[in-house]
Amino acid sequence: MLNYKINIVLGLIAFLFVGCSKTSHATPLIETVEIAFPTRTEAVETATVATDTPLPYTETPEARPSVIPTIYDLPAWLTSLNANVLAALITDNFKGIRNIAFFNAGTAERFEIPMPQDTMGFFWYDSMNFGFLSNDLKTAYRIDFATGKVYTEPVSPQSTRLLDRDWVNGLVRFQESNTEFVFDKAIFSWASKNKSFTAEWVDSQKNIVVTDTKNHQIVWQSDTAENYWTTDFLWSPIDDTHLAFLQGTFKPNTDVITENISLTIVDVTTGKIISTFAGDFGGLAWSPDGAKILYQDPLVHYQTYGIPFQDAPCILFLDTSESRCLRAIPRLVPEGYELTTTFDYEWSSDSRSIYYAYLYYSQQTEETLGNLCVYNLVDGHITCPTQNLEFLHG
Repeated sequence: MLNYKINIVLGLIAFLFVGCSKTSHATPLIETVEIAFPTRTEAVETATVATDTPLPYTETPEARPSVIPTIYDLPAWLTSLNANVLAALITDNFKGIRNIAFFNAGTAERFEIPMPQDTMGFFWYDSMNFGFLSNDLKTAYRIDFATGKVYTEPVSPQSTRLLDRDWVNGLVRFQESNTEFVFDKAIFSWASKNKSFTAEWVDSQKNIVVTDTKNHQIVWQSDTAENYWTTDFLWSPIDDTHLAFLQGTFKPNTDVITENISLTIVDVTTGKIISTFAGDFGGLAWSPDGAKILYQDPLVHYQTYGIPFQDAPCILFLDTSESRCLRAIPRLVPEGYELTTTFDYEWSSDSRSIYYAYLYYSQQTEETLGNLCVYNLVDGHITCPTQNLEFLHG
């Protein structure tokens, strides 16, 4: 199981903000990056070696079968337990590039492998085993970094029934005692902690409907007041029935929902409102201990309008209803650059640290760069694993 992992998707801001000095493929001019990195642990050995046959794939016009090899010739640093390795999905729609790039955070070395077109997801088993998920969600392909060998493992429909089939390029995977695959934080799965319920927007994002995943019956539906709309919803990490959601109204003469924002927590099985808070909420991130919710401002939902979030986040303590806003996230912005945005805040597993990313921009060189960082709420220290990597210019 992973000790920690970060997924970053730049979305609108399609710039690569980590880099290295050694490449195995040409660097595309425009790149979208999803980054994940684990701590290095001992390798595991299971399943069967893959054969040279095409992976299963969905029959879409874009899908092109790509055979995954039975073994990869990996560089020595990638096979070492001592390396701090980051994995990034590198895509360039103009050149048709879709590769997984592995970075050595200590030396800035880089190694790339093509991501098969007929796979739809990648994930870490642990720090020495990396995997792909087939398009039909039935097979996992594991690369053992110690040997370079590729193994196949079946994935049950129960494990993947809630995965979104349009976009699951970054997944956290671990195994429970029954040895079933479990994909945590699968993008847009909308599932509660124990996968008992799913929630989704209806009525053009005005209301939320919660459905029982076993019998597909509706168990709860929001009743949003006139002129109010929902912008976020988030399941409790410790209680399978508690759902937090945001509602608000449009700012006059605009298309942004930033007025009269409220945060509500409801028990979907009883319909009982657990608590309600008023505040400048947006971009919720519930701490793993269930005691705190990190949030940004409502404008964070409108990044596609070119509105970046440049502030530090706030934390709502649910037991006291108190909000504490960090005065500033320490920023290591080089001379000649200015902060563009901070984004993708995520809690550590112990709820004592926050992972986040930020970008900065140079008017003179027209370059956008940035870092992945960890902010410790206990002592206020900050560490940035990507800080010493050389930049990929352009």
